[in-house]
Amino acid sequence: MPDDDLSADAVAERRPCKHCGRPIPRGVRSDAEYCSPAHHTARHKARSKAETAGLAPTRTLRGETAQLGRTLAAFEKRTGVLTELLNGAVTEAAEDAEQARREAQTARRATDEAETRADAADAAAKEARTERDEKVAAAHRDAREQVAGARANAERAWR
Repeated sequence: MPDDDLSADAVAERRPCKHCGRPIPRGVRSDAEYCSPAHHTARHKARSKAETAGLAPTRTLRGETAQLGRTLAAFEKRTGVLTELLNGAVTEAAEDAEQARREAQTARRATDEAETRADAADAAAKEARTERDEKVAAAHRDAREQVAGARANAERAWR
């Protein structure tokens, strides 16, 4: 093109293409932003692609159904494993509770027996104290009677 002057002065006064940066040729519309229709189309496609890059991919019902089927199969598999684990844990907890109940009953029986033995020991000690107190009281009475008898004998002897 004879009108397409690529000298530095000519390029400086012409606008650059928004796609490739080369100067827009002379003779095109004054509001042209691209050096060729192909660059205009490429720039538009690039902009559309950049705008939709952040959007989620288009989903189809057929694809979603297949994904849902795989998800449900995995869920059912894990549900079975979790159910087995839960049943095992419940059984173990029930066995532990039964063992704890048995141990509590054994401890309760031992406590009751110890309390019975303690009550018997208390009763025996109380009986022993009573018996001792009676013996001490009898010994005091005997001692008083002996002292009284000795005084009476001493008084008779002095008279």
